[in-house]
Amino acid sequence: MLTNYIQAALHQATYELLDDGTFYAEVPGLQGLYANAPTLEGC
Repeated sequence: MLTNYIQAALHQATYELLDDGTFYAEVPGLQGLYANAPTLEGC
């Protein structure tokens, strides 16, 4: 059940390639949740 919730939330995530070459992601509706990593998969 939790896995399904996480997968549904990640399908709504928005990703952005930053000027430094890293990726930034946010999940709408989950205030304060973001990620930054060198690869899209890591993000």
